[in-house]
Amino acid sequence: MIREICFNPVIDKMYFIENFIEGNIYRKLSSEEYAGGKGINIAKALTTYGIPNCCYVTVAGKNGKTITDYLEQSQIEYVSFDVEGNTRTTINIIDTKSGRETELLEIGPYINEQLQQKMLDIIAEDTEEGDIIICSGIGSNGMEKGIYRKIAEICQKQKALCVLDANDDWLEEAFPAKYYLMKPNIRELKELFDIKEMITERQLFSLICKLREKGVRNVLLSNGKEGALYFGENEIYKISIPSMKTISTIGSGDCTVAGFCAGINLGLNLEEVLKFSMAWGISNTQHSEGGCIEKTEVDEIKEKVAVRRCSVTELDTTEKKF
Repeated sequence: MIREICFNPVIDKMYFIENFIEGNIYRKLSSEEYAGGKGINIAKALTTYGIPNCCYVTVAGKNGKTITDYLEQSQIEYVSFDVEGNTRTTINIIDTKSGRETELLEIGPYINEQLQQKMLDIIAEDTEEGDIIICSGIGSNGMEKGIYRKIAEICQKQKALCVLDANDDWLEEAFPAKYYLMKPNIRELKELFDIKEMITERQLFSLICKLREKGVRNVLLSNGKEGALYFGENEIYKISIPSMKTISTIGSGDCTVAGFCAGINLGLNLEEVLKFSMAWGISNTQHSEGGCIEKTEVDEIKEKVAVRRCSVTELDTTEKKF
């Protein structure tokens, strides 16, 4: 079973505006609203593909009810934790001409220590040997920022695989702990190590080595339209992806994680897992809703993803492009 942790879900409210300019007034706009948050986006994608999963989600107020209604209607298995207040809303403004995306993120409702411990206890009780537990996104207001370390400890004890796809303080405080996979993008990796200048592939590898010292076994490093790099325990892969017109990138990283875990769940070999993962992320860019993929798209895109195994000595030491 794949289990997603979603401690701070959202209602994603999206506006599509051509030539969006900061400071302008835009009237008579229409918007789209979806249940979201990294864990929920992962659950959507896995459920669409028919992969058994369960989402552990906090819910509060009217927005929380909207989220549980969506999960039930979508036949997504979930465990909910009721919180006072109201689940947050995220405003996404997408410039349909430039493709640039602007996000306004609210803070989530307050979660006290007692409820945090209850959530950990239930996750520990449910987790079984061979499960994949995905620690995704940020926690809500009041939550211990090192809570993913505790989940990683649960996974180690239960012989489950722990996947980390967090950001901000929640990423910084996730170590030291043992993770089967971490999926940062280039910006997140550099921020983690306070790197502000452009760096080379070989310098990226040195950062990956530091992650291994912190407890990470494998790293899938995404780089937008340029594809990704995979640093495994015994191998390195460069991954090239097809160029496709994008509707929205919201949820694409989540779907990339979902695709990787689905590939592992299905018993695919590593190269197929990497192609599968990229195809899920790209399929999501063809839709406005985060976490939305289509099986036929995934199958078609997967055939256009190229993976090439390489050695450390093949990593560029001169061009600073990251």
